[in-house]
Amino acid sequence: TVCTLVESDAFLRCLGDNRLGQYGALIPDAQALVSTGNEFTAAALGLDHGCGVDVAGGVRCWGRGEYRETGELDPPPNDDVAEVPVVVTGAGAPLAGCSRVTAGYYHSCALCAGEVSCWGDNRFGQRGQGLTATDDPTPFAEVVARPAGVEWVDLRAGGTVTCGLSSDGRVFCWGLGVRGELGPRGTSVFELLVLRERPVEEVCGVLQMSEDAVYAWRSRLGKLLRTLAAEIS
Repeated sequence: TVCTLVESDAFLRCLGDNRLGQYGALIPDAQALVSTGNEFTAAALGLDHGCGVDVAGGVRCWGRGEYRETGELDPPPNDDVAEVPVVVTGAGAPLAGCSRVTAGYYHSCALCAGEVSCWGDNRFGQRGQGLTATDDPTPFAEVVARPAGVEWVDLRAGGTVTCGLSSDGRVFCWGLGVRGELGPRGTSVFELLVLRERPVEEVCGVLQMSEDAVYAWRSRLGKLLRTLAAEIS
């Protein structure tokens, strides 16, 4: 799925797969960009979900929310897809004063009123809340603690990592991969083996790797995750 914002009218336009609500609108898959009817000032796409800052300064998300990355508070039983944008809530009220939004594989973050807040998956610390809530994805936006003297001006998320840019040009990151340990091949193995929980045989076929190589990566990833857990806790 590919989406873009058209500055002239603030409408989000998308093309490609919409089976999991990636457009944020109840329209068929498209081969050319089609208007979703949603107006945003900023938007970002994750693996199977998207989020946008609406024209009033709030945040709305849509698509698949297996780890509550869409902010949907009470999804229907056996249905984790938000086919239309839902309002993201934090601290008992909808997010407000937002200017930036970003999305990883299974988490989302926004810059609102000077604070970075994140929701969704936290298995690797990507929400910036440590690993005490490893198995506790949340639809509620939680504020990330700011280092002393830092004023956030922008943010970006990768698959399992989030980074914030401060007004003095410094970059702060949290989550898995913040030191670049994985590289392109390791990132691919991590996505299939850990995030998508694919069997070793399937990973071998997809990435054209031997079983020995995949098992070696699995061992390395396990050690990296344990090290990360010890650093964040």
